[in-house]
Amino acid sequence: MINLTKFFKETLILIILTLTVYAIHFTLVKDNIYNSKNILTSIYFFNFLLVLLLLIFFKISSIVLNFNHLSLFIILTIVKIFITILFFFKIDEYVEVKSNLKLVLNFFPVYFLFLIFEIIYLRKELTKL
Repeated sequence: MINLTKFFKETLILIILTLTVYAIHFTLVKDNIYNSKNILTSIYFFNFLLVLLLLIFFKISSIVLNFNHLSLFIILTIVKIFITILFFFKIDEYVEVKSNLKLVLNFFPVYFLFLIFEIIYLRKELTKL
C-alpha cells in the first residue's frame, strides 16, 4: 500500500527544492542566453514533472507489477533518457537558442540534481534487493 502522507510530504519537499534551486539558478544566469525567458522555466518544469511521474510510476509499478526494484529503476531511467532526448529536439524547434552549448550547460546540472533527488527518494526501495 502506498503511504499517501509520506508521498505528499516527499512531493512537497520536491516542489520546495525545485523552486529554491530555480530561484538561485535564475538569479545566477545574468547573460541573455535565450531569446525566450521561459526556457529556464521549461527546463525546471520538465525535470520536475519527469521525476514526479517517475516516482509515481515506480511506486505504483512496484506494488501492482511486482517488479524487481533495480530492474524497474533501470527501465524507467532509460525511458527518462529517451524522453529527455525528445525534449531537446522539441526545444530546438520551438525556441531559438543562441548557443546550444549554453542550453546543455544549463540543462544537465539540473537534470543530474533531479536525478539525485530521485535516488534519495527511492533509496529505501532500491536497497530491498
